[in-house]
Amino acid sequence: APGLPRSEVIDGQQRLTTLTILFSVVRDLLSETAKRSHVDEFVTAEKDPMKAGSTGKVRLQVREKDRPGFAKHIQNTGATAKGVDIKALKGNVRRFAENAIVLRKRLSKMEEDELSDLVTFLRDNCWLVVVEVVDASSARRIFQVLNARGLDLSPTDILKAELLDHLPDDGQDEAAAQWDAWEESVGRSSYAQLFAHIRMMHAREKPRTALEDGFAKDVGDFPDKPQQFLTATLEPVVSAYTTLVDRAKTETLYGEKVASLMASLRRVDNADWWPPVLQFVQKYGDRSDFIAIFESFLERFERLTYYLFVTRQRVGDRIAASARVLDAMDKEEPEDIVKANVLMVGLKRQVEMIRVLDGDLYRMSRVCRPVLLRLDEYLSDNAASYGSTVSVEHVLPQTPSKTWTQTFTAEEREEWTHRVGNLVLLTRNKNTQANIKSFDDKKTGYFAGKNGATSFVLTQEVVKHSSWDVPSLEQRQWQSLERFATIWKLEKGLESFMQNQ
Repeated sequence: APGLPRSEVIDGQQRLTTLTILFSVVRDLLSETAKRSHVDEFVTAEKDPMKAGSTGKVRLQVREKDRPGFAKHIQNTGATAKGVDIKALKGNVRRFAENAIVLRKRLSKMEEDELSDLVTFLRDNCWLVVVEVVDASSARRIFQVLNARGLDLSPTDILKAELLDHLPDDGQDEAAAQWDAWEESVGRSSYAQLFAHIRMMHAREKPRTALEDGFAKDVGDFPDKPQQFLTATLEPVVSAYTTLVDRAKTETLYGEKVASLMASLRRVDNADWWPPVLQFVQKYGDRSDFIAIFESFLERFERLTYYLFVTRQRVGDRIAASARVLDAMDKEEPEDIVKANVLMVGLKRQVEMIRVLDGDLYRMSRVCRPVLLRLDEYLSDNAASYGSTVSVEHVLPQTPSKTWTQTFTAEEREEWTHRVGNLVLLTRNKNTQANIKSFDDKKTGYFAGKNGATSFVLTQEVVKHSSWDVPSLEQRQWQSLERFATIWKLEKGLESFMQNQ
């Protein structure tokens, strides 16, 4: 507020923090006491000589939970000159210390006179523009428009400011702390995505405005009922989301099958499927038979999601499909939703999906890996788990050596190279040198891995083959399509597809 020495920083927190770290590093590099004290005045206000034990107040306060670490590693005299175990620090405090180390390494190459000149330059040329407002509401409106640089202003930053403005003063700190805790548990970018899911759970249509502009219109209890929004809308969604993105937590709470289905859904390259899943948990999660119902729902919903994913349906079609499922939850009991038409994949769609799966799947870069992982997980009875380094490899190489061209004609290579029957999974990066290897060499020295085995059932099956030729590919291709039909209940579609070949 105007006239008060203590001010809330609306825009420029990162720059003020960086300047504080810079001044602290310079202070700790200077050898003369007088010079150190002069620089320290930019970090800590001058002590009050009339007050016993006065140590002065820091000029900048970071978030409350980070203040002890910021004081210990930055603001306290001599703090940046001490050795620090970066690995032992977390979050913002770790980043503070890392920046101090970088600045100290650079500034330690300068002479003391140069350091003094740097401080003088900053003092005379670095301007702080102060915009004073009379109340918190005005401050938050400025917060929405002044962030031209620094940490990007996310939609949830604006929504947070709007929500806090509708809370009484004595409840704002607690609500802000809870909001920040949820954001940290979810992740900053995912938190904004979670609000988009909440909006979809209410609006049931493709958004036509930015999240921060349309959220209040679409979500009824925001921001006029802030406490209800926090406890009845946001908290349950955060709780469900943080569980469902963690396979171990999901398995502990809902069982192995649900964990496997959720892992499969998370491999899809869009997030349009999230709102129905979150809504289902939020609405029916307290039922004693929820796990069995949730399994049945996810089994059918995953099939619908993979149809939309594999056949590369447009975003509008994906959102419309999710909206229909959400609408059904308003009218139906969960047992009826599981059987409802909104989750069905009819014969025409089944045939369409089989046709894609039978084609050059490898050329569909975003689709291929998730589909093969789904197939491999099915073969392992949902017991497998996969890291981020899994790669898709060809048995018959894309650029084969003479060893391979003696077995396959050009037409056969064109037909089979990129289809699922010729693909395996490996936990290593692609090795172009494998192209020159014969099938026997590839399966023992490459597909089998360093320890002579592979964890992928798909790859184990190929290793058991004595040779690799067109009959091998035909047999494995048909086998894969039968398995896809079992996984996603596409048996009628597969039968119809084969009759028309």
